[in-house]
Amino acid sequence: MTGNVDNIVIEHLRAIRADVADLKENDKEILTRLARLEIGQANLLRNIDSSKKPAPNTA
Repeated sequence: MTGNVDNIVIEHLRAIRADVADLKENDKEILTRLARLEIGQANLLRNIDSSKKPAPNTA
């Protein structure tokens, strides 16, 4: 009987490990996407900032 309980516990631990691995992979994807959004926002802000600069005086 103890062997059966041990097997069930090991089975559950393996399932938990697999789920944790999936969550880690998902977190990596989310962090990558967040970084891309931050870079895009920085580029947009830089473009907006540069378009607000007054034109050089050519007179």
